[in-house]
Amino acid sequence: FFSFGIMAGLLAFGGYHRYRKEPIKHPKLESHGNAIQKIGYNDVHKLVAKVAPAIKEWHPDTILGIGGGGYIPARILRTFVPSTPVLAVTVNFYDDVNLEVRPEPTIIQWIDEGTANEYIKGKRVLIADDIDDTRNTLKKVYDLLIDLEPASIGCFVLHSKEKEKMQDVPFAEWFVGAKVQDTWIEYPWDALDIDKHSQH
Repeated sequence: FFSFGIMAGLLAFGGYHRYRKEPIKHPKLESHGNAIQKIGYNDVHKLVAKVAPAIKEWHPDTILGIGGGGYIPARILRTFVPSTPVLAVTVNFYDDVNLEVRPEPTIIQWIDEGTANEYIKGKRVLIADDIDDTRNTLKKVYDLLIDLEPASIGCFVLHSKEKEKMQDVPFAEWFVGAKVQDTWIEYPWDALDIDKHSQH
């Protein structure tokens, strides 16, 4: 009986370690030795311009920028899809100062009822963000947004990392500027010294 108990415990322990998910690390710590990829404002503008024709064909009624990284792409996109209102929400998942990841994405700023009734309910809403990494943030926003009864939800990201995602989000349409390796991407709005950043 004692031997059987030990065996069962070892099997359970091994199974736990085989199937448990590793804690999420800050993307800067998961670059796997790859160099930091620096993206300039011109790069961002060109990625938006490249995807804009396909987005126009989808006919979004509202663009929803996820802050902080989705604000500028959302505004640039509006230049190519004129007269489309841009809303903003703020989600906090990564601590870029301490290079830590919070237990789950936290909503800092969301959409009030009046705005939701005018610009979300029954509308084709396009979420805009800088990068598709774990997909946890996009899933959080999608789940909250679906409760506001939009007609459809699409998603546009500047970059999508070629890695296994932790979430599956059933967007009506995906628009990706470029696929990249699983490395740390530094956008111009993340730079402390924009001149040094621009020398990439």
